[in-house]
Amino acid sequence: MWKILAVLALLVAPSAAHPQNNGAKNQPNSQHTAPTTAISVVDNSCNPAPAQSPSRKSPEAKAGIEWANWALVFVGGLTLIVISVQTRKIALAAEASKVAAQSALTQATYMVASERPWLMIECESNRGVNFWNFSFKVANWGKSPAVVTNHWFQWEPLKSFEEIEHLPPYPKYRTVVTEMDRLVHSEWVAPSKGFELGSFSSFSDSDSLDWNAIFAGTKPLIFKGYVRYMDIFSGDSHVTRFCYLAASQSVTGLKMIGPTPTYNEHT
Repeated sequence: MWKILAVLALLVAPSAAHPQNNGAKNQPNSQHTAPTTAISVVDNSCNPAPAQSPSRKSPEAKAGIEWANWALVFVGGLTLIVISVQTRKIALAAEASKVAAQSALTQATYMVASERPWLMIECESNRGVNFWNFSFKVANWGKSPAVVTNHWFQWEPLKSFEEIEHLPPYPKYRTVVTEMDRLVHSEWVAPSKGFELGSFSSFSDSDSLDWNAIFAGTKPLIFKGYVRYMDIFSGDSHVTRFCYLAASQSVTGLKMIGPTPTYNEHT
């Protein structure tokens, strides 16, 4: 801003120092003319008229011109200052509005998330000397009812623990399920309510398994599934997935596994 004021001052200074039309000195060299003498004839006699001298500006006129030029510089500089201040104020107001809008959006998102349904998987393990039972339940930890549109549960034995490291990035199930698949009768799950998704018992489900190896922890047995549901207010679709390993060394008897977060995601 001060650089602009300095430039304006430099532009005005030469014109104030060398005013135009200041006598014969300011006339171009090619147009020098001698003062003319007019001759008047009165009573048959020639009487030369007095020579006309070039007009000169008074000191008061020069001072007025200089004052007007500096006044123009002052007004221009003051205008630039006012424009700069107003521009800064507008920028600060726009930034404040942006922050306020972002804060309102964050608060609205939090309110929606806090009031929506959240279906979670609750696992239980009951282990004895020669038996091992598992139960997987769906519970609504949210504040509004959920409409379950589809769900799946399966247990799957693996040949070795190395297979866990080579599981596909996206979990695969024994059946192909898409968003269009729906339960014949949708299940409504109220807040703090739930239902059993699936279970496993060594008494009834281990005939085709090497149960001794699984119980000893030398062969892996995994449980995986999902539950897809809708928010009754917004109509948004959500999904909860899980993947657990039967772990004899774990206190709960289960260990969450998966090569990617998709195996245990909550949307």
